[in-house]
Amino acid sequence: MINRKKFEQIRKDIIADRGQLSLFALFLLEGAEDQWDLVVAAPWLDADQTAALRYLSKKLTMRLSKRELLEIARIVLIEQNDPSLKKLLRDTIVEGGEVREIENSEFAGLALRRALILEAKPASAAATRRAS
Repeated sequence: MINRKKFEQIRKDIIADRGQLSLFALFLLEGAEDQWDLVVAAPWLDADQTAALRYLSKKLTMRLSKRELLEIARIVLIEQNDPSLKKLLRDTIVEGGEVREIENSEFAGLALRRALILEAKPASAAATRRAS
């Protein structure tokens, strides 16, 4: 079972280290056997997705136990201009430590059994990129 508190702390750490997140969510796809996708979008990750993946993987391994890591199928990076992200951010705003749980939904054509959204807000024009 996903430990929400740990992911809330990971979200806080990332914002403190790198700045604004447009999306930080866990998606459980239909048919998935309790393996979640960590879905992340942020202004700073578009510049170097390889470095962003390394950074996010390191954050997960620092905070999660080996058993908890096995609950994560993959890390999915979404670019700021992705139409599915824009639609989600028009319909859903989650910030400031709020967590929204959604069941039986869809994102980018994928059927979701559950989603835990820990951050969802449009990037501000003043969002500052921080170095890796």
